[in-house]
Formats: sequence, structure tokens, C-alpha cells
Amino acid sequence: MAGAAGADILCYVTPAEHIGYPNAQDVYRGVVASRIAAHVADLAKGYPGAENWDLQMSQARREQNLEAQKTLALDQERLTNFHSSEKPFCKKCGKGCAMAVAGEFFQELPWEC
Repeated sequence: MAGAAGADILCYVTPAEHIGYPNAQDVYRGVVASRIAAHVADLAKGYPGAENWDLQMSQARREQNLEAQKTLALDQERLTNFHSSEKPFCKKCGKGCAMAVAGEFFQELPWEC
């Protein structure tokens, strides 16, 4: 909200700062949270570049283009860890498939849902 209202600086406080000193992971997560907040503020302000970034990420997800996703991700480390530890793509989830909805927006589907 502050960013959308015009704040020039966004700060974060890690949970650890209330009970001790934050470690490197706490700081990393705080920086990522600040980046997400700044991006949401850019979207709220209507910056065309922010909306374009989201559209590119949606298209990369739909196409299952991991390299493009890594380039566009606000948290590349978490994306990489997720894709190495999980089954990142389910192609048979029926009518509720988010990629099918995105495919309607982009006017094409790489697979049948």
C-alpha cells in the first residue's frame, strides 16, 4: 500500500529481529518480500513494464519454459529448488486448470487439458 501511494523506500523486518539477530536466510527472505511488494506497487500504479513482466512470466509458465521463468522470477533460488524437488507441471487437472485459462487468454495451448 505504501509503494502504491508513492513511498520511495520499502523496508522489511524479519521475524528474527524481534527475538534476536536475523541470519542470512532471514535477510534473503525479507529482500524477496520487499521486491514482491515493490512489484505489486508498480502494478497498482499501472506501470506498463510491471504488467508486461507478469504477462511474460504467465506465458513462460504456460509454455513450461523453465529458463524464461528463472530469468523473470523475483526469487530465482526458490523457483530452482521447487522445480528440482517437486513435480512442477500437472497436465491433467480438468476444467479448473490454470494453464488452460491462461491458454484461453493467449489463444493457444501446448497440450490438451
